[in-house]
Amino acid sequence: MAKLNEDGADGRLLAQASALWRSGRPDHAEAMLRSLLASNPANAEALVALAELLGVLSRTQEALPLLERLVAAHPGVAAHARRLGAALLAKGDHEGAIIPLERAVVLEPRNARGHNNLGEAYWAAGARQRAIDCYRRAISCEPSHALAHNNLGRALLRSERCAEAVECLERALALAPTLIAAHLNLGGALSSLGRFAEALAHFERASALNPSLAVAWSGKASAEVAMGAATAALSSTERALLEEPEYAPALVTRARALRALGQPAEARRCLDRGLALNPDDVNLLSELGALLGSESDYTAAMAIYERLAAVVPELAYVKGYQLFLRLLCSSWSDYAALNARLHDALERGRRACTPFQSLLFFDCPATLRRCAETFVGDLYPERPARARQAGRARRPAGRIRVAYLSGDFGDHPVSHLMAGVLESHDESQLDVWALGWGQRRQGAMRTRIERAVPRFVDISRLDDAEVARLLRDSNVDIAIDLMGHTRDQRTGIFALRAAPIQVNFLGFPGSMGASYMDYLIADAVVIPEGTESAYVERIVRLPHCYLPFAARRGIDADRPSRAAVGLPEEGFVFCAFNNPFKITPLWFEVWMRLLSAVPGSVLWLRNDDELLMGNLRREAALRGVAPERLIFAGRVDSMSAHLARYRLADLFLDTLPYNAHATACDALGAGLPVLTCQGATFCGRVGASLLSALGLSALIAADVADYERRARALADDRPRLSDIRARLEGGILNSPLYDSALYCRHLEAAYRGMYRRVSDGRPPESFSVSAISATSSQALDAQR
Repeated sequence: MAKLNEDGADGRLLAQASALWRSGRPDHAEAMLRSLLASNPANAEALVALAELLGVLSRTQEALPLLERLVAAHPGVAAHARRLGAALLAKGDHEGAIIPLERAVVLEPRNARGHNNLGEAYWAAGARQRAIDCYRRAISCEPSHALAHNNLGRALLRSERCAEAVECLERALALAPTLIAAHLNLGGALSSLGRFAEALAHFERASALNPSLAVAWSGKASAEVAMGAATAALSSTERALLEEPEYAPALVTRARALRALGQPAEARRCLDRGLALNPDDVNLLSELGALLGSESDYTAAMAIYERLAAVVPELAYVKGYQLFLRLLCSSWSDYAALNARLHDALERGRRACTPFQSLLFFDCPATLRRCAETFVGDLYPERPARARQAGRARRPAGRIRVAYLSGDFGDHPVSHLMAGVLESHDESQLDVWALGWGQRRQGAMRTRIERAVPRFVDISRLDDAEVARLLRDSNVDIAIDLMGHTRDQRTGIFALRAAPIQVNFLGFPGSMGASYMDYLIADAVVIPEGTESAYVERIVRLPHCYLPFAARRGIDADRPSRAAVGLPEEGFVFCAFNNPFKITPLWFEVWMRLLSAVPGSVLWLRNDDELLMGNLRREAALRGVAPERLIFAGRVDSMSAHLARYRLADLFLDTLPYNAHATACDALGAGLPVLTCQGATFCGRVGASLLSALGLSALIAADVADYERRARALADDRPRLSDIRARLEGGILNSPLYDSALYCRHLEAAYRGMYRRVSDGRPPESFSVSAISATSSQALDAQR
């Protein structure tokens, strides 16, 4: 009970009531206080005492009228207004609490507690910026107010201003080292910045201060999963769930850990447990959608994202996943409407889809840039200046230290494209490193990559900040992201400015939308002169083609018969071995018209998913094409056997807005002509780049109508197609496209150009690399 004024009769009665309360007789204390108020209704001390007593007895609803009477009777006392505001806030009446709390700060404008309380009311009412302003005023009034620093940090964290949040929360802990809320909030902010090791320390401190706090153990587990310590995360989630058995965030993190450990069935049971009690929990549903997608259960994943869209229509990225899963399943009933809604959301600056997904939906460079910038601003913003201090470029006379970063070092198209380049680098000019992460991809290609570079580092168990520190401490001059915005990306490393020069190369065919990525390696076809404004990075154009396709890979000498792979012995075979998600309704419509126009022709697709095959056959039937004219190629034991199959086809049909990339290289390398349609974006011009490098511009269509016309003409003119095929097979080994060593010389020239600029203190700027003849390249190699 508050300290009482014992002067006079009222004072004696108040003192007696206080004594009764302390002696464990609250009912008698209440009766005495009510008796006092009956004779003196405006007695402030009695009103405060009775309100406090009722609060302790969990009868806050009865306390509110007393506090309202208190404020009405004493309107000039800020402390009374604060008491009423706090009671209303505790009751959940956030809007109501704002009125007395605003009165309190007017009465006492230098009272830090009043501004902080008003901030809490605004925060609870959803007025985030007003809350932030109040917390700042509280700190201005009392710089040592630890709780206000924490509340400001929490507000900035929830407003996705993580770097600012870290500064506030560190200040809160400097003032109050045992403030558990600040440890939890700082752990969350550091995790958002990719600084997982630091985040883990704060979650561990919170759990030590209060071992029964499920949120602390769950936060610890989340950091552990991000650092690749899935087994440790399981132990942490067990403790969180011991304290709070149905704590949804812990169930989500546990499912992620189980998925990382290759236990999808256990992960599913974990999520089902949470959803049984919280069927509309967004995080549980999102993780279930991701789990189902990773298990290729696209129909079930699509249902989850439909549910998410119904529960939270503006949920970040849900529209993109809805449309992406339509493509994965070839389920196109409402494709056009979803695409239109997605485009509208992007135009309004919403977090509508991931940058990778946008490549599949839009043939507009400006739209792709806008999507990438929104995504980076949301998940991978540039980090605080103190974390971005990169070492100066080393003296020009020394070797340039280059580090390639990828989670795809293994049996993946990126590795197949890069292996020859890594093996061809001039070690007298470059000190080449490779940093890889993710579940180790066993096999010959991973071994080849590791042997190709002087130093290979597995960074799976290092967080982004640790990797950035490793690169800076190792004086890496150029850090090259071979992933971009693809699965398992580690963009956070680059957001910390890991090296003086940072390059977007190969893995993501477009702008990353990040100011900290200095260069994008391209060529004059994929990014023509005058279109640089669609890219945040400066453009470095290589001669010929930006794709580093390796020297012709082994192809089985004995190609199978058509009958052996399910193809008709006679008839024209259109081949489209693109990833299924690149097949849009528009291009499928074109292909069906081609089948209708070319008697006896078939369309050869690469897939063994029963659902997708069934959907495509149904779509063919709807367009008047017999479903059996779609032939599906299953998996084979080796890449050489797969490449041999290409020789059975007559013409490869490319897609737009996302062309075939490595797949087109495979087809061309096997001697199969590729017909492409040149789009407006980087990813939609790769086919044209490859064909231009081979001198086969006759296979580059300007638009859909031209594409269809050329395809029909080639199918009707076998001699012309045979001539193109002969030119392709005869000239391909002599093409610069398939000369890894020559390509490597051009790439090294690009690195030297970047390095000279930073060594001279100049900012990044676009430039083109001059072509070196194959003869000159061989002479340079001979001199080494």
